Amino acid sequence: MADYGVTSTGFKAKRYEEIFADIKTRFKTDLGIDLDRNPDMVSKIITNIITLPIAQSWSNTQTLQSMFDVDKAEGVWLDNLASFYGITRSVGSYPRGRESITVTSPVTIVAEEQFTDTSGSVFINEEAIVIAQSSATNIVFSTTTNNPALQTSTILVDGNSYSVTGTNPATTGLNGIASLINADGDSGVTASVYDEQGLSYIVLDTISTFENHSFQASANMQVASITGYGEVRSEILGNNSYVEGSVVNAPAYTAIESATNLEPIDGGSGEETDDELRIRIKSTRNTGKATVSAIRSALLALDNVSTAVVLENDTEYQDIVNNIPPKAFKCIVKGGSRSDIANTIWDTKPAGIATTGDEVEFVDDVDAGPQAVYFSRIADKYIHVNVRYSLYDEEDAPADVAAAIKAQVLSYGEALDVGVDVIQGRIAASIYQNVSGLERVIVRIGSTTSPSDPTPTLNDYIPIDILAAEEANFAEDRISVTTI
Repeated sequence: MADYGVTSTGFKAKRYEEIFADIKTRFKTDLGIDLDRNPDMVSKIITNIITLPIAQSWSNTQTLQSMFDVDKAEGVWLDNLASFYGITRSVGSYPRGRESITVTSPVTIVAEEQFTDTSGSVFINEEAIVIAQSSATNIVFSTTTNNPALQTSTILVDGNSYSVTGTNPATTGLNGIASLINADGDSGVTASVYDEQGLSYIVLDTISTFENHSFQASANMQVASITGYGEVRSEILGNNSYVEGSVVNAPAYTAIESATNLEPIDGGSGEETDDELRIRIKSTRNTGKATVSAIRSALLALDNVSTAVVLENDTEYQDIVNNIPPKAFKCIVKGGSRSDIANTIWDTKPAGIATTGDEVEFVDDVDAGPQAVYFSRIADKYIHVNVRYSLYDEEDAPADVAAAIKAQVLSYGEALDVGVDVIQGRIAASIYQNVSGLERVIVRIGSTTSPSDPTPTLNDYIPIDILAAEEANFAEDRISVTTI
């Protein structure tokens, strides 16, 4: 096989020096002209002129060959390789979260309605949100205080009946039903009673914040309010985070009484980089079914999913660290829609093995009807950093030392993957290597679970443990820089 071009070890391009040497040899052997004798001779000048485009041609061919190598391809060439595996580069994903909505009567919020937060940021529900008695997290029934009809009363929670029959409606009506529900440890809800302006109310509230229940009541009670939830997303791609309790403006439906997000709306990401796309391409090269790697590959192939982690517990014991029951698995996903994630997990999961996680979505099984699929979202751990430094007078420091240090802290944070711990020494090393003129650097760090939490106690020796379902989140407003 040839020494250059297509060889047994791949494509090998000729370099400029090698091309020039070949031409020089031909001049001497074929024409008897020694190009080294006089560097200013016309033939040598012409040789220099024609050698450069020949070398560029070889280089271009080498580059073209490299563009078919996942480890070397860039930009649109890498996009083309990704298409062979049925995936496309993510243009980014939207921050997502659940919006809790209270209504005075059942309502369906059609898809693509707009919610806004206190700053005017817009959020959209991609799918219709149904708030009804059959699927609610909270419901309030009312009746006239001391209503004689309450002597015989019934409330059904998920089909389970709680009834009282008595002569004193003040105690054996709503209060009696509330006592029965609270005494049932399997009801999944709590019950409370209060009176206001001549009416008595019984409040049924889910124990698990986002677990829906079905509620019904006998005719002597009326629905006062229903609370349910639906998924909303920001209109803006990226890793912005919106604190809980900020998205409070709902679309103009007469029945809507109030709305809010009980948890941060986050989990978005920017456009997928070449390095991130390479990792995802390699992660999808699996042909096995119902395996951890196959489930992860299927999740990574979804639109706007940038990260997926699948943890399994194949033992007979609870996995305490990752909170996975025996013979179950947990999918932890960043980006993507809830319905896409749930359907993909259902389509790829092993038969008879349970899913687990903090979120639940129902999928339609052709044989068994609606089935609950549990998964988790990757949670942000918000990192707070304080950098103290002193200058070294024998080197020039940047004009704005604090800004240069902050830039390096952010660069370090952006390079961290899901589940990677935050270590003070590595932040300090990044600063030392990239910011000149520093003599001493001391890094202290801490973390919070919400971006709005006050700055925690910082330390300079204990790394921050990032769990498999967590990702370190750095922001400039949580980085302070001071001199020693």
